[in-house]
Amino acid sequence: MRYWIGDEVGAFTAAVGEREERVLREVALPALAAVSADEYRRGLSALRETFVKASVVLDEDCVFFCFECQPGLIVLRVGADSQLAAVALRSPRPDFGGREPLPDDPPFDEDEQNPLYNLVFTPWDAQFDAELREYEGFTAAAGTESAQYERAMAALSTAADSHGPAGRPEARLQHLADWSGIGVRLPAEFLSRAGR
Repeated sequence: MRYWIGDEVGAFTAAVGEREERVLREVALPALAAVSADEYRRGLSALRETFVKASVVLDEDCVFFCFECQPGLIVLRVGADSQLAAVALRSPRPDFGGREPLPDDPPFDEDEQNPLYNLVFTPWDAQFDAELREYEGFTAAAGTESAQYERAMAALSTAADSHGPAGRPEARLQHLADWSGIGVRLPAEFLSRAGR
């Protein structure tokens, strides 16, 4: 898996960290639910129109869009066949985004790992800082990588435009919140410093 970023100076990719890749493969992938074009339009499409922080991860045959929002991270997968699937992951921070912690939310140690944060902010920060790009190992994207990203973006545009206007952003964000629920919790092994 590789992060993909693009800006006015070009497109770059870098390897996703081991723990973050495991979160996508072992937690997100098994929990993904298919998303129809209509479902995408009624909720998930609003994420691309807001100011939420987001990242892009390229895999062999798919692209993951990772959005930092309630309940922590929304992972939207665009397959090679342009089919959409998504899952909401719960942030390990009980008070993420000012929410009220649930009674069964475990305490969160600020010194522990938070791979959901890393999945978004490793590439997000690197796109604005050339020195950080170099530090994180970003190199010029191959043409095939950029083409993979463009195909995924085209699939999202097609889904968004497939049935006319999608409705007000506020209504779509409410629909998204209803769909997300409390989110899938990360196993403790992904949060401890001892975890791989």
